[in-house]
Amino acid sequence: MLKLVLMIFWIALISMALVFHINHGVPLSEYPQIIQQWIKGYGIWGGVVYVVIYIIRPLVFFPATLLTAVSGLIFGPWWGVVYTVIGENLSANLTFLIGRFFGKEMMDRLSSKYSQFNRLDCAFRDNGFISVFIMRLTHFPFDLVGYLSGACSLRQRDFALGTFIGILPGLITFVLLGASFTDPRNLLLVFISLIIGIVIAKKLKAKNSKFQMKDLPKSKQLRPEEEEQIHNLEDSDVRS
Repeated sequence: MLKLVLMIFWIALISMALVFHINHGVPLSEYPQIIQQWIKGYGIWGGVVYVVIYIIRPLVFFPATLLTAVSGLIFGPWWGVVYTVIGENLSANLTFLIGRFFGKEMMDRLSSKYSQFNRLDCAFRDNGFISVFIMRLTHFPFDLVGYLSGACSLRQRDFALGTFIGILPGLITFVLLGASFTDPRNLLLVFISLIIGIVIAKKLKAKNSKFQMKDLPKSKQLRPEEEEQIHNLEDSDVRS
């Protein structure tokens, strides 16, 4: 009953946000300027308001990238990074908790019936930190990573740590990109941060790809032909 009530409330909140957007007819590209003017109106409390907006943002699926870039425009590169690190990590952990609350039971049922879901659940459980870390570095849909991680058997500690470290290159890049509108010199730092993130992501993906068959634990739900394929792959690895 509690899940049903909260789900109805969530759907109502999304519907209200959608109706507001349609009625006002504001293009998504104009939201950064609107948010900037609104937050500046709070003066010294602008940073707190920004963090609160970032925390509740996933409830209405507002793009995280827009808010991240706005922080650099409002607060500058350094305070923009500080406020965004706080807001983005709290926002990510909120999506994890929502995914755990609404999706864990469903994922357990699917895992017991279908081997694909069971293997996905096991991959997240056994490689939680590195899986989240790589997805953050390679810019998987931000909220989807949180919801999926919460639904799977992943410890929140691994998710939180993988998120905290993994978002830093992209976060700094977008904050500096927003700050570059007032100071073009930040574009050089944008380029450096972007290159660092790409290099790290490629090295980690090449070394620790979670989609490799040999890294996944065997599932009791696998069909005989699937188990035979895994044994063949393992034998070929030993011979090589």
